[in-house]
Amino acid sequence: MVHGRGSSGLMKSVVGLFLVVLQAAGPYLNAEPWRILCLEGYSHKEQIPPADSLLVTIAQELGCGIDITADRDILDPAELRQYDVIVYNQQDGMNETGEQRQALKEFMQGGGGFVGIHKAGANHNKWPWYVDLVGADLDGHVGNGTEGMLYKAPENEDHFITRTLADTFTLAEEWYNWVEDPRENDNITHLLYLDWDFGTSRPDHPITWCQEYDGGRSFYTAMGHNLDTFEDENFGKLLKRGIVWAAGRDDDVSLGSSGRAPRAVGGDPRSVVSLSAAQAHLMETFLLNGRRPAGEPLPLAPTGAGNMTVRRHKATNHAKKALMMPSFPGQ
Repeated sequence: MVHGRGSSGLMKSVVGLFLVVLQAAGPYLNAEPWRILCLEGYSHKEQIPPADSLLVTIAQELGCGIDITADRDILDPAELRQYDVIVYNQQDGMNETGEQRQALKEFMQGGGGFVGIHKAGANHNKWPWYVDLVGADLDGHVGNGTEGMLYKAPENEDHFITRTLADTFTLAEEWYNWVEDPRENDNITHLLYLDWDFGTSRPDHPITWCQEYDGGRSFYTAMGHNLDTFEDENFGKLLKRGIVWAAGRDDDVSLGSSGRAPRAVGGDPRSVVSLSAAQAHLMETFLLNGRRPAGEPLPLAPTGAGNMTVRRHKATNHAKKALMMPSFPGQ
């Protein structure tokens, strides 16, 4: 039960918000529903909200669900069975318990997908299996805001993930260097190089790649420190297609243009409610504590967001049930 002053009215508002039938959904990829788990890190606090916002937008466009949490307890076999892809949003694999590590291993061994953003590549060899999952480990970096030119790896320039990106583009970022050169890892498929010499006299510094690993698929990009990166069109395409690839849906879906509203099989259509970072914070505060910050309004229902729910882990039982209830677009 949600407690707190005015909780009855607020609860009705929450239920109304998430049961509203929203139209104008993005293109739907596949008749089978699928879901993304975003696990937030404990540092890079400024970078996490814009990444979350981009991930919600991507889920909306793909017609899939997304759950966002910073609670590593979700790394549990029973919980992970409902997901196709886990996104480590600035999460670095340094603090998982033995049971949580095993759950992630079993998820990958069962054919799951992993996507790592920026600090996901900074494990400092605390977990060797995880370092191999990502594909490299941070050794150092050039300060944030340093402009660099990125280009498609010539040997894989028509790869699904980078196919629609510009051949070259420029970003200002915090550029990572690696303990061991990812170019020496034969299991990695390189996707983007940075034209930067980290003392190796080579202008093909690995910055984004993918691989088949331990039964599943892993996609990693070292970009994602500069806040402007999450507004960049090429980065948005890169992350979206990386998620689709990691989910194993690159062979049987179209990222384009059916224009149909999401419709899941089994009578459980879902869609994404896109909240701003500020709205999401207010909603999470209410769901977890049964109250909103003093003087702050409850977020209003967004428009044109599709029919998928964004769920926040560790909501109260009643609120979580409301968040999980499907909407029916009547199509």
